[in-house]
Amino acid sequence: LRQIVKDSAKKYGDAKGFLFKDKQGNITGKTYNEFDQDIDALGTALHEMNLKGMRFSIISENRYEWGVCYLAVANGTGVAVPLDKYLPENEVESLIERGKVDVIFYSPAYQGIMESIAKKNNRLKWYICMETPEKKADARFLALPGLIEKGRELLQAGNRSFVDSEIDRTGMSILLFTSGTTSMAKGVMLSHSNIASNVSSITSMIKVTPEDTHLSLLPLHHTFENTVGFLFMVYA
Repeated sequence: LRQIVKDSAKKYGDAKGFLFKDKQGNITGKTYNEFDQDIDALGTALHEMNLKGMRFSIISENRYEWGVCYLAVANGTGVAVPLDKYLPENEVESLIERGKVDVIFYSPAYQGIMESIAKKNNRLKWYICMETPEKKADARFLALPGLIEKGRELLQAGNRSFVDSEIDRTGMSILLFTSGTTSMAKGVMLSHSNIASNVSSITSMIKVTPEDTHLSLLPLHHTFENTVGFLFMVYA
């Protein structure tokens, strides 16, 4: 997965890889180079916080930051544990416990839920908001933009703990919970090899070019959207 990001940045560089609306409703975006750099910066900041080897949940609507958080974890930091954005608070708590999650990334829409969980949950070490929150609930709440900026400074100072970290291609890097429509959600252990081989095999079925644009509709924590609608699009 790291190679997918690096190859796309090398090949497409300053071309826009992601398009989305800003707070004013204007279409803006991020280039492949910015995507690569943001992942490296966040991963470096997480290493500096001594979080290597830990488990990180991600819960938010589909957005650019979801992909940055996911790959900053999976590409050399720890295990990514994506959560269904429609889960009620009690199920979020349950999966945090069952998944042995240490840190959670979330969007501002989940601020209230995170503050509620923080009052009764001692498992989570950090709550990282994808935007700078209006108020800090307690010392465990951090802002993603600040961490990325800190990571950039560390990279410029020569910190290569994340970019040079070894990845076990066959070890668990993602813990994905099933939808649980027929019974309790099951945690599926996935590796880089599992997902990369899936992304690679898709190329024989789907043809996309740099002129194509993919509209991401399914939630990014779904395996189909995660591989076909996200990682494959970066790859292709």
